[in-house]
Amino acid sequence: MRDTGCQIDVADNGGAAFEKFVSGGYDLVFMDIQMPVVDGHVATRMIRDWEREKGTKPVPIVALTAHALKEEIERSLAAGCTAHLTKPIRKPELIEAIETYAGRSRPPSSSTIQVRVDSRLRELMPWFLDKRRKEVGVILSALEQSDFEIIRTLGHNMKGSGGGYGLPKVTDLGAAIESAAQQAKIDQVRQLATELGDYLSRLDITYD
Repeated sequence: MRDTGCQIDVADNGGAAFEKFVSGGYDLVFMDIQMPVVDGHVATRMIRDWEREKGTKPVPIVALTAHALKEEIERSLAAGCTAHLTKPIRKPELIEAIETYAGRSRPPSSSTIQVRVDSRLRELMPWFLDKRRKEVGVILSALEQSDFEIIRTLGHNMKGSGGGYGLPKVTDLGAAIESAAQQAKIDQVRQLATELGDYLSRLDITYD
């Protein structure tokens, strides 16, 4: 795919998408929810079940639908999607999603961020990180509807929880997102959410 350096594969239905996923390594999945045979929600659950069974790190899955309703976004996230985009998808939005979730814009010298945290957080940390990654998707989806109250609330929650998990960067970005949402600064919220997504995707956590 030009402008991104990505190689893409296309599946005609959800079942084929699942088979392609398990047979080859992918950095990012764009999941059309309205696919025939096996729909995108079912295919996403199949992928998440397979990842849990294999013990692999979840691959970002971005839902693509024709609906911007809050209920539809919640259904996609509940199925295991990382984020939700509403069709038609504009090229800048597509490239932004690739850079946010596949990390194609990262310089090679900064591929990982090393962080040491308390060993007592070992069992809770995967849940915490997965929740924050999903919230990045919620923020970007909420921007499409100019729902700054949801964004403000999520930023506030991040601000209050990051430090407790040994991740002050999450606290700082959460506070900045909350402030930007209060002022309805669309571009700033998008930039901060993208930065948060990139930070979370590059974390390499070790435990004391």
